[in-house]
Amino acid sequence: MQVRTFVADEAGVATVDWVVVASVMVALGVAVKDQVDDGLSVHSSEIRDEFQGGLFDSAWDANLAVPIEAP
Repeated sequence: MQVRTFVADEAGVATVDWVVVASVMVALGVAVKDQVDDGLSVHSSEIRDEFQGGLFDSAWDANLAVPIEAP
């Protein structure tokens, strides 16, 4: 008799719905991460290599014309 009462009770149905929705969202996030992980790794490595390359060897003011005043 207690099992039928437990099954017929609808007090926790909204909680179960939210648990299902949250678990689907987590699974979707993991699936998306698995799909884009390799591409993001390649692109971030390329960006890192560009920044660490010889592109920025001189200071920003190396070619700045500074007027010299006579005393």
